[in-house]
Order: sequence, then structure tokens, then C-alpha cells
Amino acid sequence: MDGPSTTSPERFAGEPGAAADGPDAPGAGTSGEDGGLSRSLLWLGLSGTAVVLLMGVTNKLCLDVASIPFLWIVPLATYLVTFILCFSTERAYRRGPFVVVAIAAFAVTLWMKPGELIVYQVLAYCVLLFSACMGLHGELYRARPAPRSLTRFYLFVSAGGALGGLLVGIVSPRLFDDYYELQVGLLMAALMLLAACAVDPKSWLHWDRGRGRWRIVAPLVLAAIGAVAWLELRPDPLVIHKERSFFGVLTVHELPDAGGGRRTLTNGTTVHGLQFLNKAARRLPTSYFGRATGLGLALTSRPRKVGARIGVIGLGVGTLAAYGREGDFMRFYEIDPVVTKLAGPEGYFSFVSDSKAEVEFVLGDARLSIEAEQARSGSQAFDILILDAFSSDSIPIHLMTREAFEGYFRALAPDGLMAVHVSNRHFQLMSLVSRLAAEFGAYSLQVRTRSAPQLQSGLSDWVLIARDSDDLMRLQMRIEKRHRALELHPSAIILRRGSEVNLDAFPLWTDDYSDLLSVMRWN
Repeated sequence: MDGPSTTSPERFAGEPGAAADGPDAPGAGTSGEDGGLSRSLLWLGLSGTAVVLLMGVTNKLCLDVASIPFLWIVPLATYLVTFILCFSTERAYRRGPFVVVAIAAFAVTLWMKPGELIVYQVLAYCVLLFSACMGLHGELYRARPAPRSLTRFYLFVSAGGALGGLLVGIVSPRLFDDYYELQVGLLMAALMLLAACAVDPKSWLHWDRGRGRWRIVAPLVLAAIGAVAWLELRPDPLVIHKERSFFGVLTVHELPDAGGGRRTLTNGTTVHGLQFLNKAARRLPTSYFGRATGLGLALTSRPRKVGARIGVIGLGVGTLAAYGREGDFMRFYEIDPVVTKLAGPEGYFSFVSDSKAEVEFVLGDARLSIEAEQARSGSQAFDILILDAFSSDSIPIHLMTREAFEGYFRALAPDGLMAVHVSNRHFQLMSLVSRLAAEFGAYSLQVRTRSAPQLQSGLSDWVLIARDSDDLMRLQMRIEKRHRALELHPSAIILRRGSEVNLDAFPLWTDDYSDLLSVMRWN
């Protein structure tokens, strides 16, 4: 996607019967010359900026607006359509109208509130991407050289796309604490459009005859850039920390309330943890892990031996450490070092430091870390293994395969309990997990609970897995008894055994095969 792969070199070379707007026609290229380094840099910049905009809009839509599966296809298709249109004929691009549309679309995105309907946000950002890329690709086509220089042209167009990708994928996470690629891309687009006008003899801003106009345009452009920068970079008084890693942008909010306030950790549109700040409530497990959730009911009702070994895949803010007891050992597997910093003793959340258990962090991919430990010293023999890597709207598929679960079962003690968190807005994962459990002769209990604010518990879906059917039956009875003891309405919990589901209807995921469409919530 770094170059106009949909258009062949012959299209530029003026094949027999080509339209009058081919590269050898009057006006093909800027001033009909191949140009030198400046022209090559223009090609590089136009191509690279379009890729920066593509990736910036994709990040904005998929990580900040909504993590909807396959949403990335929409901006990619928009980008490719602009290439097709611009490189089909010069008549497809008119500078003035597309500049006006881009400015209007950008104004709409600034005006829209974060809670605006997703379809409106997707439409606005795609219109912005379409109009901006039409401008960039249209100017790129206008600046094309004569056929003898097409090799150099394609080289710089491809290099520009590659550089744009590197800027977003490698450089930006090290420079910025948020997703600013879209803003940077729009700034680059404005500058590249001005550069294209400066070298276009047909433009009223051509450098040789429009220097007086530049004295007016330049201050206006700088003022507009400054105003937009101020709007976009205004500090949020509720944000006490923001940091970007290669896995996303993590933001810590401190929200005041009558109870002493609370802190939350968010990544895009997903809340990864919440903690109350007052001393009486800060040790209480919250959200997906509250006492009224499937996991909370299981942990508080199931007998646990002294010195239990507990493994947790996914740290969040360390909420699960609140369930640690004196003598327990808890090992958290976390891939993002920023998360371990925020949830650790020197971070913004105190679940880990307040825990009575001995807590250990293992940094890296959980599956690889577990397999490496098993290769060194055998089974971890966890009495409880909790998987919480699937609660965000995107799924790490390699943690949901038969081969991955084989490692999880090796890490589990013979009478151990596995708990898998599968709350998700876009995927129905309960039966998939039950299918994986059945593959290893284990039994599963699907637990769906409604939110219980009085117990700091949110709506959640959990799948509990045990090797022995009788153990799981006893656990189900204890969960029901515990739920009644908390004086919760009977309809606030739904329990279903995996054996009650037609698991054959769900394909088994492996390292070689997975099917997201089969588990999507189409309604």
C-alpha cells in the first residue's frame, strides 16, 4: 500500500490511445520537467504523508473510537480508492474542492464529542481521510515525471510509504504519549499541499509569481496550526498520568466523588481497572473482579489451602492481588512494562503493595513465559490459574488455541481451578473456551453476572474449568449459596454447564486455524 500498485507503468508511458491527460500531454508533471532532488523529495513527502494519515485515522478509529473487529478495513479501502481515482485520470482531482472538504471534515472531528455515535465518527474521519488523500495523491499524480524517469518516481513513492509506516509504527511510540499521528499527518498534508502549490506554475501560490501572497498565507497557516495544536493538546485535569508503549496508550484518571475519589486505568475505549482511594475501600476488588462476579464468587466460596499458588495472565491494575491471603503466592504474567510500572509498588494503584500474598511479576508474553518455565523446572502447579488477557475488545488469538490451553493445563495442579475472563462487547467467547476445555477432558461452568454497584462489581462473563466433574458441581453449588448470602437477585446470575452446550458447533481454534467470524456478536 506504499505505492500506486493498481496502476501500471504503461499507463504513465502514454500507450496508444491514451487520453490527452497522459504524462506526455501538456501539463503532465510540474512544468513538464523531471526535476531534481526537490521534485524527488516532493514525491517522497506526498506518498509518506498519505500513509501517515492512513495509519493515524486507523489508530484513531480502532483504538480510540471503537475496537470493532475489521474496522481497519474501512480506512484502508478509503486510502486505496483515492489512489485508484487519482492515478486513473487527472480530471478526478480538483485542488480547491477537496481542500474545502478536508477543512470542513477536520472541523467536524474537532467539534464531535468522544461519546458521539460511532457511525458518525467513522464517517467523519473517513471523509477527512478521503479528501486529504485525494489531495496528496492528486498532487503526486500531477507531479509525475516523463516516462524516462518513472523508475525513480516509483522508487521515491515506495520509499515515502515505507518511511511513513516507520514514523507511525516505530518512531511515534517513542516520541509521543498519545496517538498524535493523525494531527501530525494533517500538519504534514497542509505543508505538502503548500509545497506542491509553490512548484506548480498553474497555482496562484507559485513561488516565482506569488511571493507577495505567501506573506499573507504563511501567517494564516501558522495561526491555524497553533489554534489546532492548542485545542488538541489541552491538558485534561482528570488525567494524572499518560504514557504510550508499543501496546497502546495507558491513561490514569483520578475522579473525585463523595466517597474520596477513585482511579481508573484505560487503554483506548477499554477500562482495565478501578480502585477507590479511601482507606476503607481501596483494598476491595472491583469491576470485572468484584465479589459479585463469577470469579469473586468462586474465590470467596471455594475452600483454599494455606499457601495457595495462584497464576494470573494479565495484570491490569493488579486488582486480583486483593484476593491474596497470608502465605499465598501470586505470579502475574504481563507483556507491557508500562502496566507493571503503573500497578507496581511505585505506581498509581496499591492493590499489589496492599496484598497479603507474595506477589511476583513476569514480564513478557504469557504463553511463552509459561512454556519457558515448564521447560526449565516442570509444572508451575498453580492451585488457581486466572486468564484475564481477553477482556479488551481485541483478542490475542495465540492465547486462545488448543496449544496454548495445553500449556495452561500443564501449569495447573491436578485439583486446580482455571478461570477465564471472557467479557467482550464484540465476541462471544464462552462456548469457545468450553470447547477448548472439553478438548482436554475437562469440565466448564459458564458464569454471567449482572453489575452489583453495592459490591463494586460490574457486568462480567467468566468460564470456570476443572478436571473433575464432581469438583465443578460442588463449586457451582457453593457459588449459588454465596450469591444468595450476598442478597443478590436470583436473576443477577446465569450459570450454565459447558456440557449443556452443543460444543461441536464451535470450531476448535489451533495455532494453524482460528475463525473470528464464528464468535462475533452479529446483533
